[in-house]
Amino acid sequence: QVPYNYDWMFSGFGLRALSQIVNGIGLNQSILIDEAGVAIPDYIQKAKEIGMSVHVYTLKNDPTEFPKSITNFNELIDFFLFTLDVDGSSTDRCGEEVDYLKARAEAEKQKIEDQQAETENQQSEVQQEETNKQSIIQPRHFGPLGDLHLLPPVAPDETTTTQPPSPE
Repeated sequence: QVPYNYDWMFSGFGLRALSQIVNGIGLNQSILIDEAGVAIPDYIQKAKEIGMSVHVYTLKNDPTEFPKSITNFNELIDFFLFTLDVDGSSTDRCGEEVDYLKARAEAEKQKIEDQQAETENQQSEVQQEETNKQSIIQPRHFGPLGDLHLLPPVAPDETTTTQPPSPE
C-alpha cells in the first residue's frame, strides 16, 4: 500500500474542489493537529465557510495516542468537538463519549439555569428597591384644633420624629 498525500486538500483550491463532490470530510485526528496538539490553521473554519462538515476519527481512550496537551478522554472529546469545533467524531468508545456529552450538556444547562435565576434575583432586588422608593412614608400629626397636617415625605430608611406643636 502506497501512503497517500493529503496536502492538496489543505489548499483553498483543494477544499473548493472537494466541496463540489462531497458534503463533508472525515480526517484522522493526526491530520487536523500537529504533534504538539495545535490545530492546523484555519482548515476547519475554511471547510465550514464553503459549507462542508468536518469529522474527526478515531477518538480512542488511549493516553499514548493523545495529543501532548490532552490528559484524558473527556479532554480529547472537548478539544475536537468544542475547541476545534469539528461537526462530529468517530470513536471506539461510543458509550463513554455519549455519557460525557450528556453530562456536559446537563452541566451547561444547569449553568444557564443558575445564570437565569441570578438575573431574576437581581431584577427582583431592583424592583423591590424601586417599590421601596415609591412607597414613601408620609408622617402626619394632628394640629391643636384636631386638623390633619401632612409632613413632607421621607424615605422609609429615614427616621422622623414629630412633636405636636406647643400651644403658644
